Amino acid sequence: MTIVDRNEIDIAIIDIVLKALYHNSHIDTLHIENDIYKNANINIPMVEAERLWEVMLSSGLVNPVAGFGNAGKLKLSRTGYQLMAQFGGYKDYMESLKNPQVPQIIIETPGIDNEESDCKELTDGVEEE
Repeated sequence: MTIVDRNEIDIAIIDIVLKALYHNSHIDTLHIENDIYKNANINIPMVEAERLWEVMLSSGLVNPVAGFGNAGKLKLSRTGYQLMAQFGGYKDYMESLKNPQVPQIIIETPGIDNEESDCKELTDGVEEE
């Protein structure tokens, strides 16, 4: 029997959602259950779907779509586009955090101080040779 970590499942599902939104950005918004979960053959209990919805929204990588008829629809945030362009997926992003041998660019949401760039390079004392 294979024991799967809940965190690994979350990362896999968030990766699928972000990739679906990124690769379908010409559509702009997708319904999380009808357009993403159904097409990826993801069947999860409603309680887990609601929890993942909240996790994704609080991550700042996706935004809900407001308005009549848009319940359950998502779109990538600016930060989500940056993550996808740089890492290609949420799994790859999470792996890069585990293996920080190379300097990383940390993706941050835009702040109040209107910095020119939303990304900062961290070298953590790595000296160039």
